[in-house]
Amino acid sequence: MRIEDVKTLTDLDIFLSNQCGVPYSSHGKKTPDGTTYANRRAVVRLFIETHIADAKRQKIKPRITIKMIADMLERLDRKYVLKTDQISRSLGSFYRRGELERYSSNSRRVSIDGTIYRSIRQAAERKQKPIRTVTNRIESRNPDFQGWKYTDG
Repeated sequence: MRIEDVKTLTDLDIFLSNQCGVPYSSHGKKTPDGTTYANRRAVVRLFIETHIADAKRQKIKPRITIKMIADMLERLDRKYVLKTDQISRSLGSFYRRGELERYSSNSRRVSIDGTIYRSIRQAAERKQKPIRTVTNRIESRNPDFQGWKYTDG
């Protein structure tokens, strides 16, 4: 599969599995499936663009974290250095164009009565409540706060 043929997350998984373990010295050579070696920059850009396109199809905001990219690079088994600053540079142009929102890798998304916030802090600011109040309501068993919860989406 060529890099141009990747349109979905399934295509991306196939493409990445064919790129696994292919050493840098293979630059310009063919991978096991007959496609050419894709360098780190191309693979990261493809990963980000495919996730953004998938999120648009689902009509949700794309969420890509540095950890997601680091995990993908580690799975490639090419002995890449996984420094945060190097990975964040790859995300920079997507942040500047507004295609991605910045997320802290340790924040959790929150849903309050169907409205999704990227973090407890953002939910607290928008609801004009202290962070502790938002956290308490999320963790509460009170039926009045049933719509307050953490979300993975």
